[in-house]
Amino acid sequence: MKLAISNIAWSREQDDVVATLLREAGVEGIEIAPTAIWPDPVHVAPDEARRLRDWWGERGLKIVALQALLFGRPDLRLFGSDAQRRELLDHLTAIFDLAARLGAGPLVFGSPRNRLAGSLPADQAFAIAAGFFREAGTRAAARQVTLCIEPNPADYGCDFVTTVPQAMALVREAGSPGFALHVDGGELALNHEPLPGTITAAKPVMRHFHASEPFLTPLGSGASDHAAYASALRTAGYEGWVSLEMKAPEGGIGAL
Repeated sequence: MKLAISNIAWSREQDDVVATLLREAGVEGIEIAPTAIWPDPVHVAPDEARRLRDWWGERGLKIVALQALLFGRPDLRLFGSDAQRRELLDHLTAIFDLAARLGAGPLVFGSPRNRLAGSLPADQAFAIAAGFFREAGTRAAARQVTLCIEPNPADYGCDFVTTVPQAMALVREAGSPGFALHVDGGELALNHEPLPGTITAAKPVMRHFHASEPFLTPLGSGASDHAAYASALRTAGYEGWVSLEMKAPEGGIGAL
């Protein structure tokens, strides 16, 4: 396993100080929320993306993943109209291009509000999602990145793919090498999903993991059993990135 941390945990003016701190702590990677850097990430110039990649690289840290792919875009809906789905696919394709330029691999698709199924029958929602993510995965694979579906528990206002088994079923039905599973520690805690069995079962289709607490409080402050997560990941033979995810803590850099 390789350790990264999401940049939602600090403000941009702290990047220099945080870079030094993370390297001293043995962190090797950075996960990026694009809108934390650019107000309109789908129109970032290629040179600008490469400059950010090189800035972190010069400090010994690799940009390894992206998250919050739809932040600020509630209009992009998986179960909206055909036009909304096309817009969502085009938006994600632009994010795939950005990720490729940044050198990132897994891209976390959480966005619970953007995938609300509402009264749509479950089998119909599943079929729509499988077709959509099959095409999105094809586009991602062409750019050598992987779109990863994140199970979001009902506590986060989600009603479609709320558990790891449901996400695994969607990944397998989509059947695309560019579409895989992301697992989140906060979700495991909120849903009381059993360990190590859940991680062992998920391993064949899992490409990313978030070490997190429910509602993104600072690590160690909530219900997540991080020692159990680490043990389960090692037992399953997971060799990907483990990315620490939390909101900017009140303790600031000291808490990091």
